[in-house]
Amino acid sequence: MRQRSAILLAGACLAAMAACGGGEKAKAGGPEVTAKDLSFKPAKISVKLGDQVTWTFEDKGTSHNVTAEDGSFRSENLAKGTFVHPFDKPGSFSYICTIHPTQMKGTVDVRA
Repeated sequence: MRQRSAILLAGACLAAMAACGGGEKAKAGGPEVTAKDLSFKPAKISVKLGDQVTWTFEDKGTSHNVTAEDGSFRSENLAKGTFVHPFDKPGSFSYICTIHPTQMKGTVDVRA
């Protein structure tokens, strides 16, 4: 009976992760950027290859997103919550909020 409960619980957890986009909204730890007051803070960060960056959305009543200029990642529009993206190749990745593209810009530099 315990084994069946554990299997059902594991299935429910997997279903919940799938419903949230594979877990990309879950807080991952590591480097963080805050989207607040029509800006990304810090606007430029350097991370190690393999790091996951967490963007935390904290603007009251205003939605934002994180969209890589090269199309490699994009969050949904969020007023509150988090978006996590792993960086598995080196380089410089510029991103914007497509809702506020002139005010909200940032860069993630990934070093090997």
